[in-house]
Amino acid sequence: MLAYGVAFGWVADWSHSRQRRLSQGWLLASLLVSFSVRWWLAPAFGSLAPWTLFRLGGWDAALWPGIGALLELAVILALTWDMVGQQAANPYSESQHQWARKVWEQELWLGRGEAAQVQEELASRGTAFLLSLRPAADVTVSTAAGTWLTLKIQGRSVPQDPQARWIDIDLRMYERSAEGKVKPARLSLLAAGLVSDAIFEALHRMPAATPERDTQATPSEEPDTPEELLPAVAALEGVRFEACLEAAKPHVRSGTRSIQADAWRLCALAHSRLAQWAAAGHDFERLFALEPSSHNALQIATTAVMAQDLTRGTHWFERAVEMNTSAQDMPPAKMRTAYLSSLSQAGHYDACQEHLEWLAQGYSAMGITDSTFVWMRGFPFFSEFLSKSAELLLHVMPAEQLQQWYEAKLAEVDEAGRAALVAHCACLAKSSGA
Repeated sequence: MLAYGVAFGWVADWSHSRQRRLSQGWLLASLLVSFSVRWWLAPAFGSLAPWTLFRLGGWDAALWPGIGALLELAVILALTWDMVGQQAANPYSESQHQWARKVWEQELWLGRGEAAQVQEELASRGTAFLLSLRPAADVTVSTAAGTWLTLKIQGRSVPQDPQARWIDIDLRMYERSAEGKVKPARLSLLAAGLVSDAIFEALHRMPAATPERDTQATPSEEPDTPEELLPAVAALEGVRFEACLEAAKPHVRSGTRSIQADAWRLCALAHSRLAQWAAAGHDFERLFALEPSSHNALQIATTAVMAQDLTRGTHWFERAVEMNTSAQDMPPAKMRTAYLSSLSQAGHYDACQEHLEWLAQGYSAMGITDSTFVWMRGFPFFSEFLSKSAELLLHVMPAEQLQQWYEAKLAEVDEAGRAALVAHCACLAKSSGA
């Protein structure tokens, strides 16, 4: 069957069309031909073909081998249906009559920033904007860094055609939680974008960063880890949290303010990894005194909640929101979801409702639930919001009341959002009636 599947895949790849429906039509036609061939051929040496069995013993003898042949083709169809259809959307060289192949990948550093800003740069400056960035491999990201962005670029071409050069651009966002875990997220910004041969080759062979490029391209990137804190960083990355604390604590009294801040940050992360939330909150407060920011205020809020001090957590969250209003360090919705995560982990379900209402009002105010649109504004995907909010709110209200809550709070979402909401409420009704 393996050899048969490989041969069939080669025929499908050779004969597919640039039109999705036509490609899938070719696939179905090939399957019919394949089944007729398979009916006449034995599946292996020493066995008989279904047709031979039918001639010798009728349908009783040929039934199960025939069903086996159909199942083989069904597996091949399942494996190749989407592949053949998607191939039609891939870049194609008209002059060479060839599909483009991936020839390189590159990841570029953005540092801190917002997805919307990247979109604006691409819209105003085009793909030439990418040449002002530096390779991500040239950047050392501090273990204590909160969030950072990169661009993953894939180059595809037909070598014989100098006009056949395409790139795919994905935005990658990495967020390190208070526990030190890195959560990646991905957003497609450009699929099969046609670029000039000069830009294509320049992106492929981007040089290592120079001091001039450092200043212009990534003014907000994290500085290199101070030499004094390298043992603490290595211990944190090696999941040796006690050793990290032992190595970092002497430097919280350093005469250099930046080293003090990084030492307190490392202590906070290590205590968070050890689930010593009160100690982590103390460390984040000391860090806040040196680096007053909405992000650090939010860290104090989330660790306070995890330490079961909801009053203190609420105070610091309100302070973080107030600071972020003027500083705009991070999307307000992202602050809200980070705080919600700590509330849910700590079991404070009653306190979740007001923050879920804030998010629901945000979806209604935007009126758009498109995944890319909401993600670029810091909101969770709408489907994720529905599932997560149900998990939390079912702790404080019955399913029938929750359906009414959704109807009241999400009345102004778009057609796609309404359809998702109707399906979600139907699932709630079904589960509550079970």
